[in-house]
Amino acid sequence: MGGCCTKFVPDPDAQPVDLKEFKGRYWMVSTCLTMWKPENRICPCMVWIPQPPNKKGQAYHRDITEYRTGTLEHPSALKIFDGYDTNVGSPEYPAWWQWRGVGCLSLMTSDFQMIRHAPDYRWAIVAYGTTCATPAGLDVYHREPVPPQEEMDEIERIIRDTPYLREKAGDRLFRTVQCPEGTPPNAPDAGKQPTY
Repeated sequence: MGGCCTKFVPDPDAQPVDLKEFKGRYWMVSTCLTMWKPENRICPCMVWIPQPPNKKGQAYHRDITEYRTGTLEHPSALKIFDGYDTNVGSPEYPAWWQWRGVGCLSLMTSDFQMIRHAPDYRWAIVAYGTTCATPAGLDVYHREPVPPQEEMDEIERIIRDTPYLREKAGDRLFRTVQCPEGTPPNAPDAGKQPTY
């Protein structure tokens, strides 16, 4: 695949996905990545913005990761990682994407695949591969920053009952720190909407 990553092995039993629905804002409510531990970053959120297909006809998204540092009581202004996703899947693996960073992150790539999702795409479980900076693992995305507990219980049950997901998660999956309102009310940029 090129870049700083290792080979990603997709799940052949991943749930079928409508790529047109995989867009917009999702809050990262659970993850395996220690970079999202509360002592490092809070309020992680993904924004997928569909772009015109690339020259090979592959689906293409701008992929923006939003986050803050500090605490919910004393949060920083919004920070972002910017990148682009290229759909590198096939009919067997339609929801297989490769992320590449922008700027100083342009040499870093990471493959990921949507494995399970709600019928209305309200939530999604995404597996990702290893990079030179991060191990393989799982993210859980939700349209709400603090989902109902019964939904989180169901998502966690799915992870436990799905061998591919269970292996990816191991014992490393944890909840991120999120604000119910999305943006902490006392953030320096509270009341402002980012424009992408």
